[in-house]
Order: sequence, then structure tokens, then C-alpha cells
Amino acid sequence: MRNTCGSWLVAALSGLFILTASGYAQTKTITLAELDLSRMTSGWGKPAANRSIVGNKLSLGGRTFERGIGTHAESEWSVQLDGKADEFSALVGVDDEVKPGQPGSVEFLAYVDAREAWRSGVMKAGQAPKEVKV
Repeated sequence: MRNTCGSWLVAALSGLFILTASGYAQTKTITLAELDLSRMTSGWGKPAANRSIVGNKLSLGGRTFERGIGTHAESEWSVQLDGKADEFSALVGVDDEVKPGQPGSVEFLAYVDAREAWRSGVMKAGQAPKEVKV
């Protein structure tokens, strides 16, 4: 995530990986909050599983999410999948605790094998979340 205006913004991700274990026909869904967040960077505070960065429930576009990650822009997170993931999907946006009209913006980017696979475009407080599917 990139904070393009350098002001207070809270970003939230609610998503999952669909993993296929090598040699098995079944799939397993892993939520982002289940993954190790210790390698995730955040411009302020500490990324939080299933909560906003300040400890509130995650909320995007008026909808509350039980699972996801709350972080502050500018954040970065790399997940080593070793070719075992079939799909990544998520809803991303600026958490509702940031009120419309507050300055700042954020942009979400997803990379696969060091290549950009998805970009949200600039998002601001009050906007509806965007769906990521890679």
C-alpha cells in the first residue's frame, strides 16, 4: 500500500488465499489474518489481525468484517507461496474510522513473482471497497 499524501490513513484488507497442496486434489482456504504478520511493515503502529490498527472492528464502505488486517499506510507485506496458491482475493479500502474529507489517499498493489498483477487506483476515505482477484 502506498500513502500518496502522507497523512493519517488506515487501510484494511479482508481476503484469503486458495491453496492447493502438491499432489492433492483438495484445496484449502487460508485467511490473511491467519498468516504471519511479523514481516509486514506499517508506516505507523503495528498491523493487526481482525482489527483496525487502533483496535476497532474492521469496516469498509459501511460493512463490518470479522476477519482481515488493519494497517496504516505506507505498508508492505510479502508472502512466500512457493507456487502453492491458486488464487488471492480480497476487499481493500480505507477503513471507515477515517472520515470522508480527511486528507490523504492510499493505493493497493498486488505483485506476483515481482510483477504487478493488480492495482486499486487511488482510494480515499468514504469510498466503497474494491475487490482484488489475482
